[in-house]
Amino acid sequence: MASPATVASHYSGSIGQNPKLTRTLGELIQLGVTPEARLPGQLKAAVLELGGDQDSCCWVVFHNFSVIMRYNHSPLYAMAASELSQELAAP
Repeated sequence: MASPATVASHYSGSIGQNPKLTRTLGELIQLGVTPEARLPGQLKAAVLELGGDQDSCCWVVFHNFSVIMRYNHSPLYAMAASELSQELAAP
């Protein structure tokens, strides 16, 4: 699972392409990360940045995203698999 997110300019956490689930969503929100989706604050989460310099966007990712990355280390692959699974699960 992944949710697009807005990251405040004062956010001091790590943003990268190899997310480590070291904080909870609630902690990330307190640090200035605002996910679009409303999810429980106790979920382990990380912030992932995808795209280039001009068109990058941030996502909050969760455990199943890191499981996908164990199979294929590409964050783009994991994002595609995550989005596809969400579309398939939609009513």
